[in-house]
This record gives sequence, structure tokens and C-alpha cells, in this order.
Amino acid sequence: MIISFIGPSGCGKGAESKRLCENEGFNIVSTGELLRKEYEDGTKIGKELYLKYWKNGEWVPDSIISRMLFTKLDKIKSDKIVLDAYPRTRKQALLLDRYLEKNNKSMDLVFIFNLDDKISEERILNREKGEEKRLDISDKAISNRLYNYHKNEDKIRNFYKKKVIDIDATLSIDTIYNMILKYIIN
Repeated sequence: MIISFIGPSGCGKGAESKRLCENEGFNIVSTGELLRKEYEDGTKIGKELYLKYWKNGEWVPDSIISRMLFTKLDKIKSDKIVLDAYPRTRKQALLLDRYLEKNNKSMDLVFIFNLDDKISEERILNREKGEEKRLDISDKAISNRLYNYHKNEDKIRNFYKKKVIDIDATLSIDTIYNMILKYIIN
């Protein structure tokens, strides 16, 4: 089963992905984690992407982030995969569908986490105050990330249509997790 978690920053995609990994044996492929690893490893591409896009809350170009994601997917042998924050654009969705089709797979479900921008901003800033220090947190970066998300959400929703499940991201983490389980276990 291949599922995707889409939503604005701070909506809980990562937390729910981790729970599926720990409790249900899913493999997480997170575009944010891929980018952070490249940067923290000091790779040339990691530094370039950070300076040019990520630091300012801009999205990394579709072809680059897709190539990084597909390289990671090629290493996963399990069919239980959750894509955290991918695809985010129609082009990414098209690239992903081609990749999956080539590998005799398909997207099963796309969970869209709905959250008000104010709450999203609060969660991002609170997360930054906690243990999880991020390199891409600034007022400008947050604003750009939310703008880019909203600019593309309907395109993803329309692309996947009947595979979309809306999630109220203001609900408790346990309630959301149980809702997700109902869809993936059936």
C-alpha cells in the first residue's frame, strides 16, 4: 500500500507517518528529511538547495525533489510506504504516477490534512522552541511555504480525486491515527 500525507507545515504529517512506521511497519519517505540529510551531510546539492530554496521557504524544483525521492524509493523493498509531503504539485504527481507505473505500483490513498494557517504557524513556531530545531524557520519561510501549499492543494486534490481522504488536523493525534487506520486496514 502506498499512501501520501499532504498538508501545510505543522499539520501533523510527520507525527502520523512515524506512528504508521512504528506500529504498522510502513516505510516513511519524507522530502523534508531527504533535504535535511543532504544538508547535514554537507553535500554540494544539499548546500545549494538550502541556500537557493529551502532557507526561504521555497519549494525545491519538481524534477530535483522527485529524483531524490525516487532514488530513496528504489531502495525500499516493502510495499508499505507513506510519502510525507509528496507529491505537492501536479507535475510531481505526474512524475510519481509514471515512476509507480513503471514499477507496477500505484498510489492507493492521499490524505490531505486540513489546518488553518494561524494554527499551522503556531505549531511551526512551537516545534522550533522544542527539541526539533529546523533550518527553514523564519517568518518569510513560513509565509512562502503556506502560500506554495495553498497554490497547489487543489491541483493535487483534483489529480487524485477519489483517492483523497480529508483529515481535520485540529483533532488529537490519536483520533487522526485511528481515522487513518480505518482506511488503510480495510
